[in-house]
Amino acid sequence: MKKITLPVICATFLFVGYKNLPEPMSNGAPESSTAAPGERHCATSGCHATFPINSGNANVSIYIGSGTTHYEPGKKYPVSVSISSAGKMRFGFQLTVLKNSDNTPAGTISLTDTKRTQLQAGFGNFSERKYITYTYEGTNATATGLGKWDFEWTAPETNEGDVSFYAAVIEANNDGTDDGDYAYTRKISIAAPETFWKIFPTVSSSQFNVQSSELVIDLLKIYTSSGEIVYEKTNIEPGTLNLELSQSGIYFVSVSHDGKTEVQKILIAR
Repeated sequence: MKKITLPVICATFLFVGYKNLPEPMSNGAPESSTAAPGERHCATSGCHATFPINSGNANVSIYIGSGTTHYEPGKKYPVSVSISSAGKMRFGFQLTVLKNSDNTPAGTISLTDTKRTQLQAGFGNFSERKYITYTYEGTNATATGLGKWDFEWTAPETNEGDVSFYAAVIEANNDGTDDGDYAYTRKISIAAPETFWKIFPTVSSSQFNVQSSELVIDLLKIYTSSGEIVYEKTNIEPGTLNLELSQSGIYFVSVSHDGKTEVQKILIAR
């Protein structure tokens, strides 16, 4: 008999456990279905709509590093998404990471387990967003009643403000349809790097404030993405410095103290 492979459109639409049925493959969850700002979720994307979102009893968690509360620019963090539900053997998920300031992608998601996870592009208005989701093999429970997916997230190279991880997770009943499955959404946020100074707002028409509460800023520079310096000042005492920049665009603020330099991105929008 010729073997037929069918695509799986919705999260964990599975034929597993039924003899003589074609073996499916999976392209992961429907694109842009994490319930991040503006997005649908698994119970509103055309599948897994039997029960209201988050109405099941499964335990769903997102772990970042070892309880990370603030990210360090450019640092790599192990991340895992897990769901536990007694006796269940099939699960699915999708996750994206966004900046709180403008809901654009934050950092980079990288695979560490290509058997269970894959990367996925966004859809429509969210085409710039990046996602990680399951593979067909990744729908298997890692232990009875437990689904888990591991990957890596690299924090933004500069201070991009607070960021949030958005995930949609499926607890499937393994009956070969999308009916009778529970869908969950979770969000976890981590704060911008701890620093002795801050600039606010990070998006403005022209006016910015640089604040240092305790330490002298040895050198402050503001420069364009091409490296052109548009502002420079040394030995700034603790307090608030008011700045005005006239040209729209993306700029980087570099602050140095005692040999250590920190950089944050700002945007002038007119």
